[in-house]
Amino acid sequence: MTITTRDFNQQFKQIESYIKDPNYPTFAETIRAKKQINAVIKYFESDLLYFSKIYNAINIGKIDIKEVSAESIEDLYFHIKRVASELISPPKVIPKFQWPVTTFDVNDSLALMLETIRETGFTQFPVYDQQEFKGMVTDSGIAIWLSQNVHEDIISMSETTLKDILVVEQGKINYLFIDQDMDVYSASELLTTRHNHNYINALLITEHGDPVEELLGIITVWDVFEN
Repeated sequence: MTITTRDFNQQFKQIESYIKDPNYPTFAETIRAKKQINAVIKYFESDLLYFSKIYNAINIGKIDIKEVSAESIEDLYFHIKRVASELISPPKVIPKFQWPVTTFDVNDSLALMLETIRETGFTQFPVYDQQEFKGMVTDSGIAIWLSQNVHEDIISMSETTLKDILVVEQGKINYLFIDQDMDVYSASELLTTRHNHNYINALLITEHGDPVEELLGIITVWDVFEN
């Protein structure tokens, strides 16, 4: 198959048709406006403006593609095709981040959680009182609790419960529940944007984003960086 500028144009027209808005006269203005409410457009803003420049150069300026892009037409085509696919059908958090989530009960001991941290390397866990979600216990919360009890001669990790640790975690908005149909770009933005001067450490995924529902997966900041 020989790839030509026509193939690039078809992909661009698909993108243009998807994001067009009669309230904005130009493609660039549409992008800059919609990135405020669409995390995928925001993520690919520079790519989309770049594609617009290439499209206009080819079709309006009648300029050879080599004069406006270091990419070959083949590379440009696969580049724009990938972006078009992500833009129109962005991957959802489920199934991408669907895996068993390690949870604890409020009456579990701190020793049990510390052992789990040692074995898994995970540092934040949802804590329940039977089926009711009570909060997240994190390594920073454990450190704060330890600092507050450093005056004690003996601290028993096996007698300390996660209910005790949750006391110092209260008031910290370090997690959000999200629904399984959220796209990964919106989820990533939640983890990299301040909320009331704080960053979210974890996104807990359920079917409809309701804490009473079964946990389907969890996303942390490290997951965003790795992906």
